[in-house]
Amino acid sequence: MQNIKYNILAIANTDLINTIAYWYKDEWNLPIEETINMLKGVILDPAQFHMILEVDGVPVATGGLYEKVAILNLVPSLKKHKNWLALVYTVPNQRKKGYASLLCKHIEKIAKLKGIEKLHLFTHTAETLYHTLNWIVVQRINHNDKSITIMEKKLA
Repeated sequence: MQNIKYNILAIANTDLINTIAYWYKDEWNLPIEETINMLKGVILDPAQFHMILEVDGVPVATGGLYEKVAILNLVPSLKKHKNWLALVYTVPNQRKKGYASLLCKHIEKIAKLKGIEKLHLFTHTAETLYHTLNWIVVQRINHNDKSITIMEKKLA
């Protein structure tokens, strides 16, 4: 039986911060130093958090609750939304095992405990996953030949 553990990233978790930065570099070509700085900023802001899911002590998935996400630069009208499920990632050899779903549900649970009533996200690859988690589509945009879906979920 697997031992699944969730941890909110802390500033002292330097190795995990670096690991996540490399994951994001490999998956989305995000610059490592920028990602490290972004993660540290999120960690230090009590309104936000970034989480890691470990299986038998090994980090396999990550994501968090963010105030600002990249889509806000493309669609300024979305700036009215402050709570974003973002940067959900599972290591390639652990995909299709349900870890992203477990992580998202845990992030939603913590957000609800913080008094947050509604979350938003954007995706161009995982709309089906979020539909299974009861997220609804609120908008679609096209950018750089990608169809991006904006979704929301009421937590209350």
